[in-house]
Amino acid sequence: MATIYRKQPRVPEASQQAISAVMARIAQLSPVEFADMQELLDLYHQTGSGDQDHAGVAAAIQELLYPQGLTATVDPSAVISPQTRAKLQRYQAQVGSAIRQRREALNVTQQQLAAKAAIQQSHLSRLENGQHRASGRTMYRIAKALRINLNLLDPGFDD
Repeated sequence: MATIYRKQPRVPEASQQAISAVMARIAQLSPVEFADMQELLDLYHQTGSGDQDHAGVAAAIQELLYPQGLTATVDPSAVISPQTRAKLQRYQAQVGSAIRQRREALNVTQQQLAAKAAIQQSHLSRLENGQHRASGRTMYRIAKALRINLNLLDPGFDD
């Protein structure tokens, strides 16, 4: 049987560097993070590009690989209209209020919840005050720490 060799497409240098950087970061993941990555990749594969969850899963993968964020920044005012920004702020306030209400119902301090969710207390405070939007991964941790379904804190998630 003859072996067929296909000519491999030429990958641009910048793409090769990006792939190498991602692979190096994957090699640095802890076993727990690696398991999270596998689960996220399965979810990404299951969702179609038109599915609203697809972008959320991609963002969670990016956060897992680069929790400090990427170096490139985008000015939100350049891509988000004032109406959309207002909707986002209302949504963040709604999610933050749900987190606070559940936390207070359980008689848990911000410090205790932050420790259980493995986030900074100051980050939790900003979330509860609607000043910041949490990643899917962070919302999952908070919901787990509060022993509640994620979609009850953030209606944008379907469990």
